Amino acid sequence: MEIPKKIQKLLDKRMDLAIDLMDVTSKLDLWLEENGADLTDSDITDSTLTGCMIYSEPGNAKRNVEHYIKNKM
Repeated sequence: MEIPKKIQKLLDKRMDLAIDLMDVTSKLDLWLEENGADLTDSDITDSTLTGCMIYSEPGNAKRNVEHYIKNKM
């Protein structure tokens, strides 16, 4: 199946937003660490460290969805 243009735009936008989020999160995490925060503390770890592929690997997430649409739909 060809990826509809609307869906391609959504995938591109999702990737761009995720990259922006990673940049902001990185700056925040660095500031927190520089100011004594323990990012492994269970009270803060889920709010600072990313773990989801769309945020930590947006390019791979985009490619995986594109591959699925093209080859499995």
